Amino acid sequence: RLRMHIVLNTKFFAELDLDRLGAAARTWGYDGLDICARPGHPVTLENADQTLPAAHRRLQEEGLVCPLVTAPVDFNDPAAPEAERLYAACAAAGIARIKLGYWRYWEGEDYWEVLERAREALAGFCRLSEQYGVQSCHHTHSGSCIGSNCAGTMHLVRGFEPQQVG
Repeated sequence: RLRMHIVLNTKFFAELDLDRLGAAARTWGYDGLDICARPGHPVTLENADQTLPAAHRRLQEEGLVCPLVTAPVDFNDPAAPEAERLYAACAAAGIARIKLGYWRYWEGEDYWEVLERAREALAGFCRLSEQYGVQSCHHTHSGSCIGSNCAGTMHLVRGFEPQQVG
C-alpha cells in the first residue's frame, strides 16, 4: 500500500541543525524533511557527501523520512562537479530524489532555444539519475522559469523516462 508523506522543506530554517529540524518536523506533525543542500544550511553541495548519509540515518532512527533533497536555484548544469557529488551523496544516503534548480529565460531570448538548452541539461541529469538511481525532479516555479506551468513543464520533460525525471 502506498502512503504519501508530508515533509517539511527546510529552506526557511537554515539556522537549525538537522537534529533540531527533525524535532521541529515531528512537533509540527510532518512525516519528515526535504533537506535543502544550499549555502548557509547544514547540508551544502560542498559537504553533502559527509553530512547527508549521516543526517538521513539520524532522521530514520527518529522515524522520519527524507525522500527529497532540494538543490540551489542555480543547480542546472549536470557537468558541474557538484552535480555528480550531490547525486552520489543522495545515492549513498538512500535519498530517492533531487529537486533541480531552474532554467530561466529573459526578455529578448528565444524561448524555444532556451528550452532546448534546458532539455539538453536535463538529459545530462538523466544520465546521473540512471547512474546513481536518484530521480531528477523538476519544480514548477513562477516567473521567467522554463516549465513555470503545466504546458511548459510538458515541453521540458516530454520523452524522458519517469524513473529519471519527476
